[in-house]
Amino acid sequence: MEGPPKSFPLFWPCGEEDRLTTDPATVQKFICWLRNKENRAQYRRPCNRTADGPGSRPCVCEFHVADDVSIEIIESTFFKAGLGYRIFPSALLLTDWLVQYREAVAGRSVLELGAGLGLPALAAASPALGARRVVLSDYMPELLRTLDSAARLNCAAQVRERILRVKFLDWAEGAAKMDRSRGAGGGNVAPMSQGEFPSVGGEKFDFIFAADVLYEPEYADWLPRVIAKHSTHTPTQDCSPATCAFMTIAPTRDMAIMTAFTNNLRATGMHVRVTSATEPEANRECIMRWPGADPQTPERPGQPCTLAAEEGEDCLIIQGWWLERGE
Repeated sequence: MEGPPKSFPLFWPCGEEDRLTTDPATVQKFICWLRNKENRAQYRRPCNRTADGPGSRPCVCEFHVADDVSIEIIESTFFKAGLGYRIFPSALLLTDWLVQYREAVAGRSVLELGAGLGLPALAAASPALGARRVVLSDYMPELLRTLDSAARLNCAAQVRERILRVKFLDWAEGAAKMDRSRGAGGGNVAPMSQGEFPSVGGEKFDFIFAADVLYEPEYADWLPRVIAKHSTHTPTQDCSPATCAFMTIAPTRDMAIMTAFTNNLRATGMHVRVTSATEPEANRECIMRWPGADPQTPERPGQPCTLAAEEGEDCLIIQGWWLERGE
């Protein structure tokens, strides 16, 4: 199968270079390749890997995701940060969506769950996208420190003080704690600890988003509760990007987890729509299905659904809105 263009710098290992730059056309070309060619959960080869050892430096990558949006990302290592150590395609797809639908974040308060390296949230905080308040959240100390450094790289102090925060958030929120090293995707990660960063606490947000966070069964139970707790629950009659309360993009690596998450999210009272991220916008149809229902039947509140997608062959967009009563 044809791979990405050899000139695409995200596929180059860092070597002795500490900065890689892309341009908007190249990022778009890569995203189109993801959608039309392979749709893998990971890149074909390691990118921007940071060597461990004395004197090693993190790799800083500059993502030009639009003509007016350029974000610098600091990558970590799998050993220190688990799966949050690098940018994965779902984060690129989510950032691309935010750039296309800027009304989703403009003037709104936003929270990124499991931010990792924070590309989508940092893009939302850019002047071009214009979010009113942005919180990048994670629970791993290494990632929180990396996010804080990236925030300093991308935002002037006065802007950072006004709109951008890095905060601790534990999705379990009182549930029995899982083995965090497993939940973080491996690596010799530090124990879950709030450390020097403030907690998200009881803050509410207009729009909550996440990229590729559905990889443990527990998350299908925990995340809907976290989303419901931290959402402003602003009612709407219009299921548009400007009124979207939650969104995630994730590869279909485990349909049981994704289906459970979707049904648990609906159980909170949220209206949910699931579409393919790899289909052109004009061709996207909701892929939620109800037992015995015609594919075109509208959502049935309270009745569990299944997702009509093949495991490992797609990336899904899961969106949610709080509809006004009677809708």
